[in-house]
Amino acid sequence: MSKVGKCPIWGTKANIESRTEDGRIVVTYSPRAGGGYSISGDAKKTLRGLDEISKVRLTSWLVEQRIRCVKSPDILSKTMDEIKRRPEVRGQDRRANLLRYLYHFFYEKEVEFQGLDKTSFELLAWTSSLTISEVIKIAESCREREWIEYKKD
Repeated sequence: MSKVGKCPIWGTKANIESRTEDGRIVVTYSPRAGGGYSISGDAKKTLRGLDEISKVRLTSWLVEQRIRCVKSPDILSKTMDEIKRRPEVRGQDRRANLLRYLYHFFYEKEVEFQGLDKTSFELLAWTSSLTISEVIKIAESCREREWIEYKKD
């Protein structure tokens, strides 16, 4: 059974299923990380020194794994090494991931931003963004291409 705790990556609210003796944490759901994952004790130790951009890259990797049908990706030490070499996600891929997110979770529904809520955190994760203003720029870019309707209040 999951308990509410903190996402090891972002420090935001998450559902934690278990912690093992070797330090592994199973996160059943973290909106800011875009879903569930597990992280080894060794990989968790390297999170302490991770800057915000590296956290975005790690989150992008998690989203990419889920797109590949890995329900709960496993973050290992070697994953952390890969993240350091990982390039930033290209603009076209960020737009594509916004469209994927909207299709999977909000098909034919309206999405509203209401501060930093569950949807906002998920959008940050899926679009490889650090701030909501980045998500808005991506949405505006999709609107300019007439891929979505986007209303600014």
